[in-house]
Amino acid sequence: MFVVIIALFVACITRLFLYWYKRDSRLPPGPRGIPMLGVTPFLGKQPAKTLMEWTKKYGKAYTVRLGNQETVILTDYEDIYDVHIRQTGKMGARPPFTVFDAYAKGQGIVFATPDVIKVHRPFTLHALRSLGVGKSAMENRIHQETTYLIQSIREKKGKSFSPKNLFLYVALNISCLNFLGERYSYDDKTLKTTGTLLIRGLRDNGMYILLTNTCSYLASIPPFKNAMKGYVDDMHRIADLAQEKIQEHRDSYDENDLRDYIDIFLREMKKEDHHLSFNESQLKTTLFGLLEAGSQTLSCTLQWCMIALLNYPKYHKLMEKEVNNVVGCGKKVSIADRKNMPYTQAFLYELMRKCTLVKIFDSCSMVDGVEVNGYKLPKNTGIYSIAWAVHNDPRFFPEPEKFKPERFIDPVTGTFQKSKYWIPFAIGKRNCLGEQLAQMELFIVVVTLIQNFDISIEDGAPLPSLDDGIEGVLYTPPPIKLLMTDKE
Repeated sequence: MFVVIIALFVACITRLFLYWYKRDSRLPPGPRGIPMLGVTPFLGKQPAKTLMEWTKKYGKAYTVRLGNQETVILTDYEDIYDVHIRQTGKMGARPPFTVFDAYAKGQGIVFATPDVIKVHRPFTLHALRSLGVGKSAMENRIHQETTYLIQSIREKKGKSFSPKNLFLYVALNISCLNFLGERYSYDDKTLKTTGTLLIRGLRDNGMYILLTNTCSYLASIPPFKNAMKGYVDDMHRIADLAQEKIQEHRDSYDENDLRDYIDIFLREMKKEDHHLSFNESQLKTTLFGLLEAGSQTLSCTLQWCMIALLNYPKYHKLMEKEVNNVVGCGKKVSIADRKNMPYTQAFLYELMRKCTLVKIFDSCSMVDGVEVNGYKLPKNTGIYSIAWAVHNDPRFFPEPEKFKPERFIDPVTGTFQKSKYWIPFAIGKRNCLGEQLAQMELFIVVVTLIQNFDISIEDGAPLPSLDDGIEGVLYTPPPIKLLMTDKE
């Protein structure tokens, strides 16, 4: 009897391993990892770098098993472009994500189902244009917030301070103005609480959230379980804020005076033939996504910018000279000034290349037959595209480990030149909706800070490098304390 039990046990284990190591022939080869967890335990503290390292063995397009899900990894620009642009009609929403799906439940924009995205992505793009993205109306909102930023920095009276929360409040307030129709003072409890909830989710617990999304089994194991519960709870608390603002907008709604995103959404809800997805739950989930994406992108990039200015004084001086020549001290900078400020543009583009915030962007094939290197992928195959790998490809960016803004300057004309290989906001159906707004905000805030302040750190204080970030869902900047004094 004992022999029979042992034989059955061995047979079961053998069958399990045969099942685990079996792979659909339509997928390119790659590492399978271990049963149940796949390659997740082997991603390390720098997942994008690890995934790029595996190209040496498996090629630039390969398959990994994340948990029990087969996922195709793309690290080469041509493959990424082919899948997301040439075959865009076959591509859909994101693959399933344990943590994000627990909150979004297929709604919103960032983590929504294909049917919802099909309706709400173009609607939101149109709403952003209506709110003035790329126009003077949006510039005025950004300048309004930079006024409060300058005042707050001056109140530091030249003392050293951490810019982390301040930059977050600036970014969050600009988003609140656009989407909720209101800004908050920097000592307001609502602003502080919302900012804390956003940071705690994607920054403080970013690696736990990232790994739990790749492997659903981790959601039941501490500390991943705690991180997931905390994230979902925090998002529900932000949804409560959105609920309050929606009710306020209902009470004061005027179809002839659409103040912000909520009003534009409510107008759509009031139409007799509106799509069923235009409901309050969808609005709350969308507002969370817009607030989170807008505040995280700008605040993190501003911190990276300060670190870069301090590490590379040569470029700092070139930007100061350019700002003085084009804008001067008293005039407000305009987006129209960018064409006359090649060094400033080049600096910001190189910053977003070197410190790619979202190193991995993801999507999912909607139908059979998405082609990758001769393989025709099965329907609903998850695809991870490594933007960081493209940004560190020496074919496109020679000496990618170095910070060289001049790579975005035409050596003959001295004008700014964008590279098609620059993809920090992703490409295709997964590209960031707020790319234009994010670039407007960054340009105006950075130039305004350079106009008004000398930026330094205390003697002997540690100066982090652009390689000292913390990886997770976002590439988060390390702590730094700044000295910012009025220009003489």
